[in-house]
Amino acid sequence: MAVQVIVICGLVAILASLLAGIIAAIKNRDVSYWMGWSFLLPPMVVALLLLPGLKEPRPPRRSDDGDDSA
Repeated sequence: MAVQVIVICGLVAILASLLAGIIAAIKNRDVSYWMGWSFLLPPMVVALLLLPGLKEPRPPRRSDDGDDSA
C-alpha cells in the first residue's frame, strides 16, 4: 500500500512538471522555473494557468559560469 502511494505521488509530480513545461512555453514563461516548482508542488500548475501570458520576449537567463567576476 505504501509503495503504491509513493509511486502515485511520483507520477503526479512528473505529469504536473511536464504539463507546466508545456503551459509555460505557450504562455512565454520560464519553462525550467515552472517545471521545477510544479514538480515539487503540483498545484503550482493552477497558479501558472491563472497567470496571463507575456507579450514581450523573456529576458535572457543569467549564466553561472563566473565571467562577471572581473
